[in-house]
Amino acid sequence: MSEESLNLRKIKVKKDPKLIIALHSPGLIGSLAGLTLIQDKDFEHVGSFKSNRVPPIASIHKGKVYSPIRLYYNKKKNLLLFLSEVSIPTSASHEVGKAILEIIKKFKVKDLYILSSMNESEFHYISNKDIKLNLYEINEGALAGLAALVLSEISELDIEYLALFAPVDDPQLDIKNTIKLLKKIEKLLGLKIDYRTLKKHLKEEEEQENKEEDKEQSKGMYR
Repeated sequence: MSEESLNLRKIKVKKDPKLIIALHSPGLIGSLAGLTLIQDKDFEHVGSFKSNRVPPIASIHKGKVYSPIRLYYNKKKNLLLFLSEVSIPTSASHEVGKAILEIIKKFKVKDLYILSSMNESEFHYISNKDIKLNLYEINEGALAGLAALVLSEISELDIEYLALFAPVDDPQLDIKNTIKLLKKIEKLLGLKIDYRTLKKHLKEEEEQENKEEDKEQSKGMYR
């Protein structure tokens, strides 16, 4: 039997907030994007989602323990952020989708953005907004997972949406495409994002790769 709960703190949300949904996705791109956004001190942790169908994982940041699926609010930007640091099993997708829908209805969200990724070589997007991005627009086909469920649920509501899917070069940890995804949402929403942590990790990753390449080249000289 499933047990799930969406626990929200009593907060005052301004009229017509925007909602960003940052999903655990290939290369951890969606999760990394969400984690980078909440480094802005204006984002306040305001809620958590729990379910016995979600893997028993706790997220630890700066010594504090959090549910891996949670909600933040930036009052200055009137921006809600739903973050998932864990892969949502198919068995829990409807529960999580229901929680997102509850947030949308409770706070009367009219503008929604999904940050995710797919195993493709270029950026893709789905939107009902009157915009044209210089990216590959998905007009035909099928979509699976939580992003598909959310888009399906809100299709009959009076909500504008934009789902951005970054390409994946590194299925384990793709920092480069996370930065590219954030730069797009930064421009769309007029945000100011601090990339220092991501760029630091990217530099360390590149230095490690260079060391490994040098080792391989040294081995090759003596074969």
